[in-house]
Amino acid sequence: MVDGTRQTPGAAATVDELARLNPEAADWLHRLGRSPARVVGEAAQKIGGLFLRLLQMVAVPLIITSLICGVTGLGDAASLGGMFLRTILYYASTSFLAISIGLLAVNIFRPGLNGDGGVT
Repeated sequence: MVDGTRQTPGAAATVDELARLNPEAADWLHRLGRSPARVVGEAAQKIGGLFLRLLQMVAVPLIITSLICGVTGLGDAASLGGMFLRTILYYASTSFLAISIGLLAVNIFRPGLNGDGGVT
């Protein structure tokens, strides 16, 4: 595996090492230029980043608007206290459940423990 960016851990050789060992192969690689997969990957990364930023830009006003509409639709302030308590209890219990499941899964499956850091 040849990696000109030196970003892949465990790569067999970099382009510089290949040029030292086999100048013809390094010259052939240099003439190939950028790989189409890398060009498509970079374009997809830019488009994906833009999409995520647009989602983040829309999400906050949407959540704030829905909260304001929900609070104004309650009516009296007495019902707001009970709803607040139920909301906090729901948030705390679901957070505890999610953290517990995550810790249990990590301790059972042990991701990355025996990995060599490479991609198969």
